[in-house]
This record gives sequence, C-alpha cells and structure tokens, in this order.
Amino acid sequence: MREQIARMRSRFPDFRLTFDGGWCVNWVGHVRPLCQRYELRIAYSLGRWIGDIWVASIRPQIWLVDPALELYTEFAPGERVPHIYFDSKHPLNSRLCVFDPQSDEWDSSLAIADTIVPWVIDWLVSYEGWHATGKWTGGGRHPALSEDTSSNQAQPLLNGVAAPNKTGVAIAELKFSPLATAVSRAFTPSLSSLNWDSDYL
Repeated sequence: MREQIARMRSRFPDFRLTFDGGWCVNWVGHVRPLCQRYELRIAYSLGRWIGDIWVASIRPQIWLVDPALELYTEFAPGERVPHIYFDSKHPLNSRLCVFDPQSDEWDSSLAIADTIVPWVIDWLVSYEGWHATGKWTGGGRHPALSEDTSSNQAQPLLNGVAAPNKTGVAIAELKFSPLATAVSRAFTPSLSSLNWDSDYL
C-alpha cells in the first residue's frame, strides 16, 4: 500500500489521502480531461486476516463527487449513462466502471496512479462526449448488472451469474459477515470521517 500511496503522490499530487488505515485507503482529487474539472474519490483495500476472518481485497472503487454524476442526457432519451455500477438506492453515488474486472485488466501489482486515474480520465472524456452527442466513444465491454447494486459488494452479472473476485470466490458471500459489512463501509463517505487506523482493528 505504501507504494500505491507514494506513486499517487508523485503522479497526482492534487489527490489527497483522506483516509489511510494501512490496508485500506481513500483519495480525493481533481482532474480536468477536457472542458470540465471533476472531483473524484478513489477507495482501495488490500486483503488481510483479521483474527480468523479473511477480508478480501477490493479492487479500486471510483466515484464522481463534484459535479454530481448526471445519469441522463437529452441526446439519448431514456438511456442511462453507460459504464457505471448503478446504485438503485442512491443513484448519484453510482461507481464508475473504468475496467473490465472479468478480463483481469487490473490487479494489485499495478499502480492505481498509472492505470486507474488515467482510465478515469478516459472515462470522463467519453462521459462528456455522451452528454454532448448521446454516443459513448470509450468502447469497452459493458457488463449487465443486477437490478439492485446498492451494496458496495455488488458485482457485475455475466450471463446471470455473479462475477467472482480475483481468487474465484463470489464477493457477495462476504455480505453476511458483520465484519465484512463494516469493512465494506470503508468505501462510503461516512467512514472516511472516522479515525479508523490499523491499531483500532
């Protein structure tokens, strides 16, 4: 995790570390791909043992903070913006889909600053184009999603089957564990305001 933090500081000094639990981090920062300046939040967690419970690693999660995510455009009536993990309970809190988790496009050996942030910038270019024309130019496979992806544990569905995480265990299995639920809250704005470090755990 130290390498991820150092690389982000080096490449994107505007991204400030708003939470650092040693194994779970949260950055907030700005990018300007074309016309608009965007504030983003990126959260990432490494896998680790807490007692006898394994808390799985969670790939980087990305949210558009400001301006708020605009889900629709007049140029594509009735169509929601592509390439998001739609949160049905809090639609404006839907996460951005910047890589295909099923194609192993990203793993923990890759620097978030060298991959995720540039991919988000590409996503935002397509997002601006989609709002201007109704056409998504970014390409990529857009996985079908379950109707309720409001949980941070929700993953894309492929042919109706929940996508497994990197180790082949469906992430949804963790949602019944109170500890896993608490850890998943590391990716909501409320947790970033807590002083939750490794000593606390």
